[in-house]
Amino acid sequence: MIRKKINKLIKNLLEKLTLTDRFKLSKEEKRLIDFYKSTLKNIYVKISDMYLKFGDNVDFSTMAKYNRLINLYNLITRELGEQFNISKTEINSFLKNSFVFEYKEVNKIFSKTLNIDFSFLTINKNVILLALENTDNKFSPLYFIKWQDSLKNAHKIAAKDIQNEIAQGLIQGKGYAKTAGAIKDRVEQLTNNVIRIVRTESHRIQTKARLKEFDEIQKSFKKLGIKSQRTLVSVLDQRTREQSREMDGQIADKNNMFTYPNLQGKVKAPGPGLTGVAKWDINDRETVILEII
Repeated sequence: MIRKKINKLIKNLLEKLTLTDRFKLSKEEKRLIDFYKSTLKNIYVKISDMYLKFGDNVDFSTMAKYNRLINLYNLITRELGEQFNISKTEINSFLKNSFVFEYKEVNKIFSKTLNIDFSFLTINKNVILLALENTDNKFSPLYFIKWQDSLKNAHKIAAKDIQNEIAQGLIQGKGYAKTAGAIKDRVEQLTNNVIRIVRTESHRIQTKARLKEFDEIQKSFKKLGIKSQRTLVSVLDQRTREQSREMDGQIADKNNMFTYPNLQGKVKAPGPGLTGVAKWDINDRETVILEII
């Protein structure tokens, strides 16, 4: 009976921690959205300068002369390059802070609930750096791709798309308003891609931090003769996908691995966000808890 109460308390506290993680992520997303709104305004200025100088009916041939269009493209590419560097630094800092926060909070939860001092479990800086690498599943096509590469690629694609919108606007005589609207759509697509990256990576990092702390706690449990198990818990509401519902309540095997169904067979992973399979790792709504048995 006491064990059930302890497990329930631990589960509630870990779920509360997950909600805190999501709140922090939401604040980070808003911060990034503001960054890209600022970038869009800067691009608008560069585009409007062209139309103010040459008129709303300026055509492609006029802008193609004397490298005018190339120079405009270069300005926009530089603007997006600067934003990439800002976003990379911001996201990297957020992920590192997320890892440390998760690790320490899990430590506090178990220390407080079980009245056992786990404060001796410290974080090695190299552990944090390794946690930021995409090396969870060597069989995954994402194995050698880092989130920084995905972020850089998203900005490169956005730069090309914006250049195409400007060219098409000049060729078709769309004028400033329509061209600006098309560019706004492209920047919003970029913003959405960046948000998707930070959501996926933050979830992965938080899971890795939680599991790292579980590793240390379970080592202590073993010395104390306490048995434990890792269990997957899904958020069960109308937004939860059926696949996540299927995983709810699954207990990890003796190697602390969970089995995820996949079209090509079965995938084993230590927790959510770490499968290397996009349909599981992107926007999944699962977390891992540690129970005493």
